[in-house]
Parts: sequence; structure tokens; C-alpha cells
Amino acid sequence: MVERLVVDARFEHIGRKELERSFFEYAVNFRNNARVSTPALQEAAIDILGSMARKPLTRTVYLGIEHIGLAHGTVAGPATFLRLSEDKELKDAFERLGSSCPELVCAVEVTAGTDELMLERARERVAIALALVRQRYLFGFAAKIYPDQVLFGLNGSHVQRCGGAITLRGRWRKPAPIPEDLSGLEEWNTSLRGLSDLYLRLGPNVRSRADVCISWLDVAALTENWRIIIPTVFSAVESLLIPDDFQSKGAAIAVRSIAVKIATKHHVEFLHVADAYRLRNDLVHGNTTEKMITAETLPRADSLRRWAFGVFADYVELAASRSPASAKILIRDLSAECDQACDLLRKRGHREVADQYAGKN
Repeated sequence: MVERLVVDARFEHIGRKELERSFFEYAVNFRNNARVSTPALQEAAIDILGSMARKPLTRTVYLGIEHIGLAHGTVAGPATFLRLSEDKELKDAFERLGSSCPELVCAVEVTAGTDELMLERARERVAIALALVRQRYLFGFAAKIYPDQVLFGLNGSHVQRCGGAITLRGRWRKPAPIPEDLSGLEEWNTSLRGLSDLYLRLGPNVRSRADVCISWLDVAALTENWRIIIPTVFSAVESLLIPDDFQSKGAAIAVRSIAVKIATKHHVEFLHVADAYRLRNDLVHGNTTEKMITAETLPRADSLRRWAFGVFADYVELAASRSPASAKILIRDLSAECDQACDLLRKRGHREVADQYAGKN
């Protein structure tokens, strides 16, 4: 029920934790009043849902666009591009935000339970509109269009209207470099030298896989888009842990990542790796992820980034100490640790993952 309501606009203002608490209290009440008739309990459930539900917000959201010009009224998928010179009230609202006022904005109608989700959904829909424009621009001319020509996008400003009146305006921080000087951090520099020394001890076959891994991890590090982070993180880890033709890759990653930690005597993390890998499959194979909430999924993706780098560091340490001729041999020689990993997974309630790995191995 919580999974259904958390993406229902009438209940979005409550949040997952509060919904879980409310339904837990209802379940306790149900258990303590087992003799109450079913219709009475159903009526109570309806009252609870009715007290929590709220009419969602519906607004027109205008997002500032930079580095491209389009005709006023241009429609691209779910959004319409408008020139501010055609709407004085809207232009004044954007000018009050300070900084540079955009000449072009993109308008979408959005329904959501909170202001935060309103802006999040508006940005997602405008991203679709911009993607349509970008692809049509890239491949709509006989002449070659260069990547630098399609770097247009959102400028970080937004204005919202409800019933014709301006109700909200604001800006969000756009990603930009923050200069850092790490030269004086002795402990950090020591850890980097240690990892580099281990890396330089790797044989050619293993090092080539380590290079693939760290390159994918770098792609994941340079974005805050979870739809990019999750597939690239698993591509990185697959390059290390699946050098063989193993069918159940999600189970293999879950088991072998723990096995590497056991072999290096490091702390074992029990992330729901197999579940995250199923989400990766949905993303890679083009399945819809409309029920995923960015505010919940992005922290999960960030945890996967940290976990994946830990796997990389442990793998490099293990490979440097054992000096295998190839990545396949390194994984083959982890069979005892993989058995221990399966036992640990079963004890932690992940029997299905352990059995799937053991059955395919």
C-alpha cells in the first residue's frame, strides 16, 4: 500500500516514512481489535486514507533555457518554448530573480503533492523536450552538427503560475567546479600513493580491467543523474567481477564483491546489490522507471558509487597480493571466499541470491 501511495499525488506530501508509520499503527490497531467486524475495519481504513489525502497542486512551470533560440510557441513533446519578449509579466518575474534573464523559457503543466516534486517533474519533462530538440538538431541537417552546438539546456531559474497568477519563483544551483587544494592533506595523499602503488603492481590483463572499471566510475562521479550512475557503476564492477560468462550477473556481483572483502579481511557491506542490479536492468533495457522518486533513488545511487569504489580498491589490493595471470584466474581462486559469502547472505536474509549464484556456478 505504501509503495502505491508514495507515488500518488494525493499522498506525496506525506512522504514514505510517515506513510509507513501510519500504516504500522493501523496494523497494530487491527491486530488488537481482531473481533471488530470487517466492514468496521474497512471504514476505519477509509477514514485514515481520507484524513491523509490532500488535493494535489497543478501549476504551469516555466524553466529558463540558455544557449539556444527557438520560435515563440515551439512545441517539443510535453513542453512549449516561449520567448519572454511575448509575456511582460513572466519576463518581470524572471528579471526579479537577478543574474541574467533568459530570452527563452520552456513551459510545462505539472501536478504534484509538494513544491519540490513540482520542480523535479517539471525539470524531467523539460529534459525530454530538450532531448527531442537536441536529436532533431543533431540529425536534421545535411551538414555535420558538432557536440558543442548542442550544449544548450536549463539556466537554473524557474517561475510557476497557478490560475494565471505568479505563485512561486526561484533558482537552483547548477553544477560548477569548486577549486580544491589537496596538497596539504597528508593522510589523503598517503592513501592515494598506496592505491597507486598497488595498481602499478597489477599484471597487464588485470590492469586493463581495472582501467575499464575506474573509467566507468569516473563517468558516474561526474553526474548527479541516477539513471546514468546506476548502470555505469555496475558496468565498472562487472569489468572486475565477471570476467567469465556467468548468466546471473546480479547474484554474481553480490556474492563476489563480498568474497573480495572476505579475502582482503575488510568490512563486509550488505547493500541490496541484486535489487539494485534489477533496477540497472530496467534502465539499460529501456523499461519505464516512472515510479522511481529522485529524492529516494539518488541517495541510493550515491551509496552504490561509494560501494563500487570500495570494490575497486579491495580488488586492486587482492590482485596485487596474489599476482594472478588473468582476472579469470583471480575470480576462480576465490571459490572458498564465495562459499563463505553465500553463507553470509543466507544468514542476512538473502537466501535467494546465494542459491541463485550457487545454482549457476
